[in-house]
Amino acid sequence: MALDPSNVLLTDRVAVVTGGGAGIGRGIAAGFKAFGAQVAIWERNPESCASAAAEIGALGIPTDVRDSAAVDAALAQTTAELGPVTILVNNAGGVFWSGILETTENGWDALYKSNLRTSTCAPSGWPGASSSRS
Repeated sequence: MALDPSNVLLTDRVAVVTGGGAGIGRGIAAGFKAFGAQVAIWERNPESCASAAAEIGALGIPTDVRDSAAVDAALAQTTAELGPVTILVNNAGGVFWSGILETTENGWDALYKSNLRTSTCAPSGWPGASSSRS
């Protein structure tokens, strides 16, 4: 059974999709837009960010979610242009190919920052955000 956007509207909601420039993130961003949300795509790659934003009709902000200052700036821009964020999809992530015992400390740090840190980088007032940053 397909969901009809007219039955589930997200009007007046602002959604952020990290890693929304391609693949699953782009599909999620398009889905939110189809259901009436204002969408901000935070994507590390400026070209895919701009392409996805133009195609979907979203706000595209090139953002590396491993950088807490970049996340703060993206949130400030999103809030200024679209309003307060009410939906967050932590889709950005990454993988690297090394055995668990061969992974360096820097490798573990990079994996943590790209896959787990977005919500801990969000300002403490953001719904669902952690109260501590690391």
